[in-house]
Amino acid sequence: MNISSVGKRTVCIIVSSLLMLCVIWTFTRGRSSERQRICNLLSDYGYTVHEDDLLFAYDDADTTIKNAMGSSEKELAAAVEASRAGGFPSRVEEQGGVTLVMAKDSGNTVYLYMLNGEFELCFAEDDNGNVLPLRKGE
Repeated sequence: MNISSVGKRTVCIIVSSLLMLCVIWTFTRGRSSERQRICNLLSDYGYTVHEDDLLFAYDDADTTIKNAMGSSEKELAAAVEASRAGGFPSRVEEQGGVTLVMAKDSGNTVYLYMLNGEFELCFAEDDNGNVLPLRKGE
C-alpha cells in the first residue's frame, strides 16, 4: 500500500497531536485531584503534607460530623472553637456526606472533616492532645 506524502503528513500531525495531548494530560491531571486539593489547603495553612501522607479515615454518605466524631460535648466544643478560629464553618449538626481526612506534620495531627466535599470542621491536635486551630502559613 502506497501512502501519498499528504497522507503521511496527516498521520504524523494526528499522532503528534495525540502525543501532545497525552503529555499535557499527564502533567495536569494530578493538579485537580481531591488529594491535591487537600494538600493545597494544608499548604496554605503552613503544613507540609504530600498526597501519600493523607489518611482517609472515615466516609459516610448520610450522617453528621457530630455523629462521625463520637466525641464528648467538651471535646466537640474544643474542636468547633478551634475550627472556627481557623475560618471554617464548623456546622457539626448538618446532615450529609461526611469524610474525615487525617495528616501528620511537625508533631501535629490535622483533622479535616469534610461535609459534602467541602471543608467544614478542620483543626489540629498536638502530641499532648491539645486541640488547636490550623496555623496560617508561616
